[in-house]
Amino acid sequence: MVPDFAWAAMVAAFDICDMRRHRFWIKGDDKRAARTRYRDRDRAIRRALTTQAEAPLPPRAPYVYRWFRQKKWRWALGRRRIQSKRVYDRGRAPALPKGLNCAAIARDPVRSKAFAPYLAKVAGWAHAHAHDEAADRFQNRLPYELVLVHALAGTAGRLVAAGASPALWEMFKQFDWRNRGGDLIADYMDAITTELVTSERAPDERFWTAGSRPPTSRWLARAVRPATGPTMTS
Repeated sequence: MVPDFAWAAMVAAFDICDMRRHRFWIKGDDKRAARTRYRDRDRAIRRALTTQAEAPLPPRAPYVYRWFRQKKWRWALGRRRIQSKRVYDRGRAPALPKGLNCAAIARDPVRSKAFAPYLAKVAGWAHAHAHDEAADRFQNRLPYELVLVHALAGTAGRLVAAGASPALWEMFKQFDWRNRGGDLIADYMDAITTELVTSERAPDERFWTAGSRPPTSRWLARAVRPATGPTMTS
């Protein structure tokens, strides 16, 4: 089980990742952004400590529609899809999943069930940030999204290896070969296998269940599941 204070600290840390970005082309926006970040940080800590939140809040949409004035005699207002004021912290967000105690989270069925949808929404945010209709206009095809989802893939694998739902891999179905979707599944399976090697236990029912969903099941199909004994032969 995860201690309440440790869980609250984790929730607050992930909530702070959804931050107000600084729009450098607007005079004085750096100060406004700093004030908003300080306020959001305090709110995240209070929420985590006082409400015993089950899971972090999902990141807000990377793009929004805004109305603006345009120089057209017939239509004075127009609507355009632009980048949101909010962004997922590029430094903290990929690092946090790597430090999670996945075994403790997986042993807590309530919190494990609440945390899985959050990870899926973060993966969805990364995909939308790079593939939204407005992404090309803002040149948002940076390696950051790949760093984030690769961290998520490793975390999902460690959670599943520790006993969480094997359906966690499905959050990566939205990433195709152009997004290195195969690499994400490889990271996922590598985390599962690493957990098995680190634990120094034989492949057991938990290991086989972790890879029971496609496309990971295709990888396991190349292995012969032994009736007895600790080894796995191909």
